[in-house]
Amino acid sequence: MLRNASLRLIAAVVTIVVTSAAVNAAHWALVTVPMAPMRSAAAHSSEMETQYIMGTPVRVDSVTVDWAYATGPDGYRGYLPLKALAETDSAGLCKWQQSQRYIVVNPSGLQLRDSAGMLISPLPFGAIVGAADSRGAVSLPDGRTGYTEAEDIVPLETLADRSVMTPDMVVDMALAFTGVPYLWGGTTADALDCSGLTQLSYKMAGLMLPRNASAQARIGKDIALDVDSLRPADLIFMGSDRMARRVTHVGIYLGNGMVIHSSGYVHVNSLYPASPQYINRVLLGARRYFDGIAGPLPDAGVCILSHPWYFAQGGTLALPRLLIQ
Repeated sequence: MLRNASLRLIAAVVTIVVTSAAVNAAHWALVTVPMAPMRSAAAHSSEMETQYIMGTPVRVDSVTVDWAYATGPDGYRGYLPLKALAETDSAGLCKWQQSQRYIVVNPSGLQLRDSAGMLISPLPFGAIVGAADSRGAVSLPDGRTGYTEAEDIVPLETLADRSVMTPDMVVDMALAFTGVPYLWGGTTADALDCSGLTQLSYKMAGLMLPRNASAQARIGKDIALDVDSLRPADLIFMGSDRMARRVTHVGIYLGNGMVIHSSGYVHVNSLYPASPQYINRVLLGARRYFDGIAGPLPDAGVCILSHPWYFAQGGTLALPRLLIQ
């Protein structure tokens, strides 16, 4: 009896080891729901760190029961619900990269419906979908197909075209979110935190920035913090202590001394102390990511078209160094 029990224990240990190795092997996934919350721990009650929109590619670093510990394309790491993901391997990711994909460009989002008009899924702003057939159907990452407004989706490579990126695109995008409520960890057009606003505005102009304000402050070109030096789309970094210089808030410069940011909700304030709209925060610095109409500056984020998780880059799937956190 003791020998049999020992053999069963050894077999169980071997099974655990093999299973652990299998589930912990890094692989890939696409977000299949309108918004997947990334949490600090493998529990729905844990803090939401950030969000990823439908069609976002993520690297699955390990798997526990119902949860994937994953890395997002912006370098952020945390726990995503497995039910929100369509898992695949590197070959599957490569196939997705080579397929015809579209991105939703209507800030209000769209709806995917079947041929009878029944709702299949909301399609949030920034969602990436695939072409399903020649009749205009689109597909979700988990294989569901349906129809939506063709004029409000564009080919992903069109949005990611470096030649059409301009600071005005960032400013127009940010202004489209005016009135959207603040949400800690929010990155969608439904609710945004401060760095979620800056990241989404730049992403939809074709440039991927790191997730947090402090990380965004470490890239780009340092700019003097005065209205004569600032240009539209520059980011302005703020904090609560000038001596500590810890970045806790960020906004987008609009021009004429005005800045748009998410605090309570997305709104515009002034940099001029005499203005009734004065932004009463400690201003710590400013960074620039675009060289006018010439496109992004060196080391100022990663163009979506150059990101190896969105578009094939000679076989590498390494996260770009500017996004490693």
